[in-house]
Amino acid sequence: MRIHKNERNYACDYCSKTFYMPGSRNRHLRTHTGIRPYSCKYCGKAFCSLGEQRKHEMIHTGERPYKCLYCDKAFITPFNRQVHHMTHSGPHMCDLCPKTFIEIDFLKKHINTKHKNASIADSECTTDMEMLPTEV
Repeated sequence: MRIHKNERNYACDYCSKTFYMPGSRNRHLRTHTGIRPYSCKYCGKAFCSLGEQRKHEMIHTGERPYKCLYCDKAFITPFNRQVHHMTHSGPHMCDLCPKTFIEIDFLKKHINTKHKNASIADSECTTDMEMLPTEV
């Protein structure tokens, strides 16, 4: 109920952050104190939170629970899977020339370098290393 009432009654002793729950504050306090109570059972690396420890241990076990919806790749975190999914959303076509790119960032880089001040098709575009075929 505290969240709905916006009651942040748990303040950090070191900075101005406030929290809804004491556990969240305690986890945050470790960023200031350097206390890392959770250790990897494979290599001994220490972590501030149990979640970070478990995520790290997946590197050792090979566990990758977040499967790509479009190919056979899998990832340790949902964020990494989400970033990977963007590679499947292409091709992205340049409006100024006939080039296509599998990732939007490659298209943006292409436009910024090849068409800086252009407003019409640029027939002098050269092949970019990051250009990929439109077939995905």
